[in-house]
Amino acid sequence: MIFSLFSSFLVSVSSLLFLLTTVTSTPTYLSVADLHSFTDSTKPIGQQTRNDEPRTRQAAGLLAAYHFNNRDNGVPQVSTFSPDYMNDCSVILNVTQYDIMNSQSGAVGAYRSALREGTCLSAELEKSKGLDVVMSGIRSSRSITLSFLAKLDDVLLVSGWSTSDALSDSVEHPMFGRTIPADSATR
Repeated sequence: MIFSLFSSFLVSVSSLLFLLTTVTSTPTYLSVADLHSFTDSTKPIGQQTRNDEPRTRQAAGLLAAYHFNNRDNGVPQVSTFSPDYMNDCSVILNVTQYDIMNSQSGAVGAYRSALREGTCLSAELEKSKGLDVVMSGIRSSRSITLSFLAKLDDVLLVSGWSTSDALSDSVEHPMFGRTIPADSATR
């Protein structure tokens, strides 16, 4: 399972960066918010931690970013991850994870926190502070809401779980991309 999730995040990251890659000697730092549901706010206190599945997705996302930043696929079965154009890629992913608490309001809150906080690795990057990309493994209904916010904020939203056909509308959801087919493509 972790191999499948790792592969999905590698595809997501490499697809996104194919569009953003420029050949330059100066690193381009991208602020990436990774939104997942680690807790469930609808459960009583003491029972809110979810099972291991969100933690597995969390680990897969961080592992994919680590290997991307090092231009090392780390998994022999994914040997096609480092095509020639990646050797000249100067993009570095700076990933911060946010808990959506298994709710619509939690997803919006996590997105807003990520947008407000951005991420910054050093003082010299302060001028470019801000959010560039949101990666998520969340339901379509939450992605639809976040996609409208991403459109307003000019932030890319990439999902490996959202399959709703509504998200295929590039006029309504121009900042949305996915690594999984829409429902209509699987019928």
